[in-house]
Amino acid sequence: MASPYAYIHVIINPAAGQDEPMLNILNRVFMEHEVFWDVSITHQYGDGAKHARDALAAGADLIASYGGDGTAVDVANGLIGSTVPQAILPGGTANALAQELGISLNLEEAVRGIFKSRVETIDLGQANDRYFMLRADMGATTKIMEGASREMKDRYGVLAYIMSVFQTATEADAIRLTLTLDGERVETEGIACLIANANKIGTLELTLSPDVSMTDGLLDVFVFNNVAESLLSAVSEVIRRQEGTATTLQHWQVREITIEADPQQPVSADGEEAFGETPITIKVVPQAMKVLVPAGV
Repeated sequence: MASPYAYIHVIINPAAGQDEPMLNILNRVFMEHEVFWDVSITHQYGDGAKHARDALAAGADLIASYGGDGTAVDVANGLIGSTVPQAILPGGTANALAQELGISLNLEEAVRGIFKSRVETIDLGQANDRYFMLRADMGATTKIMEGASREMKDRYGVLAYIMSVFQTATEADAIRLTLTLDGERVETEGIACLIANANKIGTLELTLSPDVSMTDGLLDVFVFNNVAESLLSAVSEVIRRQEGTATTLQHWQVREITIEADPQQPVSADGEEAFGETPITIKVVPQAMKVLVPAGV
């Protein structure tokens, strides 16, 4: 069967969390669809954006990323402003972005899905010249990601995040926050602040709120309250598979937010730890890029 794409370039993170014969899978499926394809390999953050720009210059009409959420957003940073879509091939530990877009977590199914997908235009979040697809966060949620080391993720998979959640929840300190939400100043206190562009967290299918959307032109701001048990409560809700937003979260929808924190906090985004630090201004970039999603989603 002929492909709707003449030239597919796949950007691969070889350090991603899955161990599978991905080149064999790519070759088998792409050969069936008579598509020309090639690959490039990332070695550090920033390589994905560079490879994406190089592939655009070489004439690729679809660029796929294989890896976790950090790999996907790295590649996305090289596609902003382009009309060429990105295909997400899940190869990480949590794969929250693939879950958000309804993409199969089975690699071969995801590759085959390329040829049955439609193009969706999504929003991105931006701070300075950096972009994120899923979320930016600071405080306890950042420490959770840092606590789930590559060794732990390789050994325990998504359980590495849960182990880190319980450790972090017992050590979390309150942060005094001053938030400027579309010009309105709000003072509050919490152990974490999360700015979401997407609903799914990934770990154990944790979701934030049904109001969160990657296509609504808004960012969703969540603050965990200053009781450490709020993180444990949120995780317990996930384990019980309860729907909806955890009751321990404050929630606003905005186009732009400035965060001031006492004490000052590092900010991470989509698996990239060194995203910035407070004070920081984050805004939504509506309809910033194109991605493939399953036709039925």
